[in-house]
Amino acid sequence: MKDKKMNPVISIIVPIHIFPKKIKEVRNSILKATTPIEIIYVADKKVSDFIENIKINEKIIKKENKGRGYMFAKGVPNSKGEIILFLHSDTILPIGWDKKIRNLLEDKIVIGGGFLLKFDVESVYLNFFLKIFNFRSKKSKIMTGDRAIFVRSSLIKNNLSTIEIPIMEDIELSYLMKKNGKIVIINDYVITSADAFITKGALRHTLKAVKCFLWYRLGGNLENIFNSYYSKQK
Repeated sequence: MKDKKMNPVISIIVPIHIFPKKIKEVRNSILKATTPIEIIYVADKKVSDFIENIKINEKIIKKENKGRGYMFAKGVPNSKGEIILFLHSDTILPIGWDKKIRNLLEDKIVIGGGFLLKFDVESVYLNFFLKIFNFRSKKSKIMTGDRAIFVRSSLIKNNLSTIEIPIMEDIELSYLMKKNGKIVIINDYVITSADAFITKGALRHTLKAVKCFLWYRLGGNLENIFNSYYSKQK
């Protein structure tokens, strides 16, 4: 019982809603944990076969893709961990990620947090963008989902409707966490894919994201924002 108390399980929930180009690297980064974990992949039926050789501490839940928030919310009731980590399927965790989270949550006033962010390509524009973005997140404690947000499971299980939305679930989760404890951004980097910036154009994609965020802050319909953000139209 003492060891269990010292090392509660971390449940990692990974939604897979499109072709998961980096899922092997992401999975490998998770499995480098040296403390107890479980991995829950919430996958659209079209992509659920991309996870091979499932281990004893992994499981796949099939869920129609209606947005990451709904997929995360599907995974939460199926988790057993005292800590939940929400991880995008194209975000790679740093070495020792699990111990960093555990060490942080030894402080009972800390409700959760996230990591600093890097992209998987070198770009002057993206590097400049990230400096501003990382600074803003550390100051405001409002986190985007590609930062690998982690939270004490009791909070999110008691407030599941907070993330059961098509888009902006990460922002809503950040607000919930701020109201219920201290948020800490770990001074280490996760590496996420820059595909959207590359394929859609860095400036165009940035402006689209800003537009959708402002639309959300003005009380826009989340379904409409979701459809606009994931629209293939330029």
